[in-house]
Amino acid sequence: MYYKLLQTTVKAILANGESAVASSDGIVIDTSPPVLDFMFYIDADKSEYQPVSFQSSNTTIKAYWNFIDDESLITVGDIVLYRNI
Repeated sequence: MYYKLLQTTVKAILANGESAVASSDGIVIDTSPPVLDFMFYIDADKSEYQPVSFQSSNTTIKAYWNFIDDESLITVGDIVLYRNI
């Protein structure tokens, strides 16, 4: 596993000179990439689950994919596509 431990310390100083310090115990950042398990495209005009090599629709994109990440154990990821007209 490749990771970095990130810790933060904050010091607040009041106008009268008093101060307070607080530190986090840290968070671990996993820097290793996930492994692509599978990915395929779907032509929604033809079938909901049949993989295809290209899209025939000019308005719909559909794909399925899965990544494996044994280090961070992330199970869900989101992607957003949008068109600014």
